[in-house]
Amino acid sequence: MCKSVDGEDDDYWMLMGIFVSAARQKSHHVLGFFNMLDVANKKQDSSGVFMSLHSILLHAAQLSLIFHPLRADQQFRGEALRQAFALDEELAFLGERTIRNHVAHMDERVHSWMAQSTNRNIVRHWIGPRGMFGGGGITSGDIIEHYIPDEYVYIFRGDEIDLGRLLQATTKIYAMACRIDDNMAWSPEFKSYFRTAP
Repeated sequence: MCKSVDGEDDDYWMLMGIFVSAARQKSHHVLGFFNMLDVANKKQDSSGVFMSLHSILLHAAQLSLIFHPLRADQQFRGEALRQAFALDEELAFLGERTIRNHVAHMDERVHSWMAQSTNRNIVRHWIGPRGMFGGGGITSGDIIEHYIPDEYVYIFRGDEIDLGRLLQATTKIYAMACRIDDNMAWSPEFKSYFRTAP
């Protein structure tokens, strides 16, 4: 695969088109699950709340990998897409590893809780404000999953994810993905979003 932006390289533009469409689809899914989260929360459906949260994080992690690939030989793709979308702050936030780590390493983090918890108290799927648990028997590391609707924050063992910021970032990514994706991948309009090789 060519790693430079070459107007004559059909494979390159096909690849960019595929990933722009994938970004559109994944960001649309994230936004849909945010709507489901709000509905479940209004219905006080705790199972629906956490299913929605897990779905948001899974799809946000997949969206993150489109713009921030892990493999060295795919870095050119991430760089080209980040440049084309021109949403530096939003894509940097999406690239933070907290979201990906929650999805990819949940099992390891439960094992680490077992190794680190002094009192072996565990709180799972808690919905409500901070400070609901007093005393030294339960620490922030003992709370496996905590959703705070009033702050729009999700916490897993003390690691916080700002859902409001994730929603704003995803909304902008979706809008830009639609704008770029409405053009054929080989068209001058599509290519105009990407930096041209010297």
